[in-house]
Amino acid sequence: MLPVESKNIYEHDENILTYQKRLEEEIASTYKLIGEKQKFEDIFKDYDNDPLYIEKLKELSNKYAFIRRVRGDGNCFFRAFAFSYFEYLSNHKLQIDKFLSVCKDYKSQLINSGTSDYILEDFYQSVETSLISIRDNLPEGNLDEIFNDDGLSNYIVIYLRLITSRYLINNADFFQNFIEGYDNVENFCAQEVEVMNRESDHIHILALSSALSATILIEYLDRNLNPNNADNDVDNSSSNQISIKSSNQHTFGSDGNDDSPSQIYLLYKPGHYDIIYPKLT
Repeated sequence: MLPVESKNIYEHDENILTYQKRLEEEIASTYKLIGEKQKFEDIFKDYDNDPLYIEKLKELSNKYAFIRRVRGDGNCFFRAFAFSYFEYLSNHKLQIDKFLSVCKDYKSQLINSGTSDYILEDFYQSVETSLISIRDNLPEGNLDEIFNDDGLSNYIVIYLRLITSRYLINNADFFQNFIEGYDNVENFCAQEVEVMNRESDHIHILALSSALSATILIEYLDRNLNPNNADNDVDNSSSNQISIKSSNQHTFGSDGNDDSPSQIYLLYKPGHYDIIYPKLT
C-alpha cells in the first residue's frame, strides 16, 4: 500500500495528466492542425481588448494579406514551416527532387549515428511520398489533406525534428554556446528537439533553416513598443493612443542565395507560430 504522502503525489500527477489530456482533446476538436487561409484582418478579433496588439496587427496588415492558423500543440513551428515549405515546393516543382536528396542524405546521417532504419523509414517515406504526389499532381497531393492527417502530418514533423537535431549535433561546437541547462548538444536534442510537442526557439529555427538552406522571415508580435528595446514594456495607464512605427522581425537562413526558398513567412505570438502571406507587389 502506498504511503499517504506518495498516494497524494500520485493522485496529483494523475489529475494533471487527466487535465492535460482533456485540454489536448479540446484543442484538437476545436482547431485543425493547419487551418484554411483567412484574411489577415480576421486575427484582429482575437485581440479586441488589447490596443497594443491591435495597433501592431494593423501595421502588419499593411504588409500581409492572409494568415493560416496552426494548431497550438507544441509542434506549431515545425508544422507551420513544413506546410509553408511544401507549399513553396508545390509552386517550384523542379526543386522537389533537390529537397528530397537533402532529406535522403540526412536519413543516411541519422542511420549512421545510430537511429533505427526500421523506425526512420516511415518518417522519411511520409515526406517522400507526400512530395512525389505533389510533384506528379496525384489526387493525394492535396496539401490541406496531407497536413490535416494526424499520422502523416506528425511523421513529417518528426522527420524535420530529426533533421534539426542532426544539424545541431553536426555543428555542436557552435551551438553549444547557445544552450543552457544541458551538459551538451546531444542531451539538448534528446529532450528539446526530437521529442514531439516541445516548443521551438531561435536555436531550432536557425538549425532547420541552415540544414535545408531555407530562408524564414518571422514577424514577432510582442508587447514591446520599440522592437529594438526589449525592456520597453507597455503602460496603457496614461494614454489610449499607441503609436507603432515598425514591426519586430527577424530573418533566419538568409545568405544572399537566390535559390533558397524565401516564401516562408511566420507570425510569432508568445509561444505560438502561424503562417502568414505577404501582399503581392
